[in-house]
Amino acid sequence: MIRTERKYIEILRILKEHREPMGAKRLSELMAERGFVLSDRAVQYYLRYLDEMGFTEKVGNMGRILTPYGKEETESALVGDRIGFIISKLERLAFRSTFDPETGTGDVAYNLSIVPEERLPDAMKAFNEVIAAKCGFFSSYRVIDRDPRIPPGSAGIMSICSIT
Repeated sequence: MIRTERKYIEILRILKEHREPMGAKRLSELMAERGFVLSDRAVQYYLRYLDEMGFTEKVGNMGRILTPYGKEETESALVGDRIGFIISKLERLAFRSTFDPETGTGDVAYNLSIVPEERLPDAMKAFNEVIAAKCGFFSSYRVIDRDPRIPPGSAGIMSICSIT
């Protein structure tokens, strides 16, 4: 995403977080807190463009608010950020993997699926079918029931993650 697009998206995000109409001066201050130093005049320019696109609308002299279309745009813009975050986290996990296939020791990244206990047999059947068909990145799994991340009445199924 180019830096200019990022500025537009940050303005939309700020308006989404603050329900009341907001003017260029306050937006400029909040943008600076997020690392985007813009003059009030520059913010006015961006707001005019966002109005033309239908993402924001002017509320008299009180400032701008986000339109439903603008809200939709911020939500779709966040998808890219979330994907980028996930990719960088996966890269960190892959880098930290110390598994030695010869000794079968070391640390690996893993997937933990949490299922209701009454559905555990169905989930295990599905995992077994994936293994039998050689469709997965794992050749075995382990059922986990004592882990603080697993809520009462649930069980966990742990398998090695494909990034390992």
